[in-house]
Amino acid sequence: TTLQTNATQMAPEARGSAVAIFASCLFLGTSAGVALGGLVIEAVGYAPLFLGCGAALLVLGRAFSVLLGRLR
Repeated sequence: TTLQTNATQMAPEARGSAVAIFASCLFLGTSAGVALGGLVIEAVGYAPLFLGCGAALLVLGRAFSVLLGRLR
């Protein structure tokens, strides 16, 4: 919801387009992630997929933390 609100605020003169593009990216990204996850599960199993996702979340969390610290 926060991301969608920000999408409408970035282009107030084109709110409909902003929301449509945001929703398209959200759903296409989700479906691509599920498809990729299915391929990874078939190739190496569940544990490597979950470990890889966990590691990626740690890296992304740390990166956002550092970037937000620079903004203050």
